[in-house]
Formats: sequence, structure tokens, C-alpha cells
Amino acid sequence: MTVFKSLFSFIVLWLAVVPAAFSQSGMTVVVDNIELANMFAEDQAIRHEIDERGGWVKVKDDKAFLVRWQAEDAERLARAQKLLAAGALKSGLDFYRAAFIFQHGQRPEDYLKAHHLAVIAVSKGYDARWISAATLDRYLLATGKNQIYGTQFRSNERDEDVREPVDLGIVSDAERTELKVPALADEE
Repeated sequence: MTVFKSLFSFIVLWLAVVPAAFSQSGMTVVVDNIELANMFAEDQAIRHEIDERGGWVKVKDDKAFLVRWQAEDAERLARAQKLLAAGALKSGLDFYRAAFIFQHGQRPEDYLKAHHLAVIAVSKGYDARWISAATLDRYLLATGKNQIYGTQFRSNERDEDVREPVDLGIVSDAERTELKVPALADEE
């Protein structure tokens, strides 16, 4: 019984002291948004399904799959927008997950919003460096410009990844690696 009393006393003391310490230090405990976590898992699952089915060349003619994919992406993006508007995203991980969902939108504005969300994730201490680069590259390509980091590829008719054009004069390979993007010289 003594062990139980000691444990109980410790828990009561912890509950009394720790929240006060957080509030006095300016630290807050942030809980990740579970709904967004589920949406992110769904977003990634459909992309893994493509790989499991043999890649883009195997699914590109499956109209039912493509319609489902686009509809589900649009639903997730619309719901993520509502969560953002409601202030329901709090943690760096929340903003990271939302960045991926917007990255899978259809419009340049979606990609720019994805970039913005990735930057917020980084500012909150979450390592969203790669997605911050990828979202900017996708936005640049969608607006008729070359990417600057080299993160965006397309599949050719043989299902080989072909890098979209890169403007080589803006970002160095050293800067790319700071954002967890492979150096272009390493891939030649």
C-alpha cells in the first residue's frame, strides 16, 4: 500500500507542478490533430497503392482509379482548408501533413499554400525542409518556370522517372543538401 500511496502522491504533485512550470516558461503542450493525421495517412496510402500496382504506367489507363484518386485528394484538400480556417492545426507536424495534402492539389495556388504550410512547420521546429523545397519546385513548374531544387519528376512511357527542368543558377548543391534534397552533381 505504501508504494501505491507514493505513486499517487507523485502523480498528484506532477499534475500540480508540471502545468505550472509549462505556463511560467511560456511552453505549451501541443497535441497533433488526429483528423489531419488520418487524412495524411489516406493521402499517402493511395500513392503507395500506385507503387504496389506496378507504377504509373500500370494505373494511368485505369479511369476508375484516377477518378477516385482525384476525388479523394480534392476532399482531403477541402477538409484541410476548413481545419486551417478553424485554427485546428497547432503543431509543426500538423502543418507538415497539411503541406503534403496541399502539394497534392491541382492548382498553382494549392502548391504555394503547401509551401507556406511547410515553412510554418519548419518555424514550429518540425523538420519539413524537403517538403518546403518540393512545394516551391512544384509551384514554379505549375507557373511555367523551371524548378530550382530538382525535386520534381515525371514518368515517361517506360515508367522511368525523368527530372523536370531545373534552373541551375539559383540554388547550389550545398544549399540543396541543407533542405534534404540530393545534390544534382551526385546524380549525374
